[in-house]
Amino acid sequence: MGPKQRIMAALLALLTGAAAAAELPSRETWASRSDREAVRGEVDALLGLARHGDRDALQARIEGHQHQAPEQPAWHEAVLAGFARALAKEAPDPTLVPLLEALTRHEPVALAGHPERRSSGIPAFRVAGLARGTLNRWTAEAFREEAAAALAVGNTDWFAARSKRPATTPEVAGLDAALAAASAETIVRVGDALAGLWQARPELARTATSAALAAGSAWPVTAALAGPGGARLVPDLPLLHDRLPAAEAAALREAALEAPAPEVRSTAVGLLAQAGELERTAALLGDPALGSSAALALANTGAFGTLEALLANAGSPKAARRDAVLALRIDGSPRARAILDAAAAGEGPGSQEVRQWLD
Repeated sequence: MGPKQRIMAALLALLTGAAAAAELPSRETWASRSDREAVRGEVDALLGLARHGDRDALQARIEGHQHQAPEQPAWHEAVLAGFARALAKEAPDPTLVPLLEALTRHEPVALAGHPERRSSGIPAFRVAGLARGTLNRWTAEAFREEAAAALAVGNTDWFAARSKRPATTPEVAGLDAALAAASAETIVRVGDALAGLWQARPELARTATSAALAAGSAWPVTAALAGPGGARLVPDLPLLHDRLPAAEAAALREAALEAPAPEVRSTAVGLLAQAGELERTAALLGDPALGSSAALALANTGAFGTLEALLANAGSPKAARRDAVLALRIDGSPRARAILDAAAAGEGPGSQEVRQWLD
């Protein structure tokens, strides 16, 4: 091997060694370095201190694991992560909240290689994330209990107070769970207070879905649709339309058609066609805001007769006929293509327009 070859080989070896040194262990490697049985035993010991209310001893032990993490990261961080995860299954304990909040600020020591970039570190033991998850679970459960108690006694003041401040994501989950478990009579009893809450707090709008399903009535959702969070209910409207009684589903459609949010009105057009109200749906063809939604709804329901009649009527508004062509093009079935071919085959102005729209 010549001098140049030896230099290149040495340089390659140096680069390869540097890359290998930079490569971090996998999460599985870190887990194998922790003594799983010993970790489980220590987590159980920490839970015992928590259950018996020995807060000082618990905090000292947790801080010990945090301070010693750099020496044996796999062992100490596995314990901290296991403890944070285990607390999620315990009843909420306000006295442990400061300890969990401290764990949410834990800086990871054991870093694992990223699945795609092995030299880019991610926490091997998600101590901070697990602690945050437990706090969120506890917050949701505490809020659920508060809401359930307010519902049980018809405490409208509780809902009025909640309407004056933003709700966190765990609080939204807690209220949703309480409403889902409530009776129709309970929900009706605090109906005005709930409506005020949905009007004031857009982040709580989707809890109206659980209230509507529990009550078997559309009014909770119609109240929320009129508020600033109405657009958040769009994903729930088809489910509600299917599960509510027919009369309530009809009330839901009408409220959605009049809702302030354009995306709610567009969704309502689809529900209108789904309910078989094809003439009302077709009447929206050509509407600047809802025409394309009507076209899509008619295409999805295969309303060929309605669309064919509209195209055959020379007196139909141009915009409505254009949306009818759009609906048939979206459908794309042999019958849809046959209707379009027939509409384009004439010599009159209407047929010429259809040909232009098809080009």
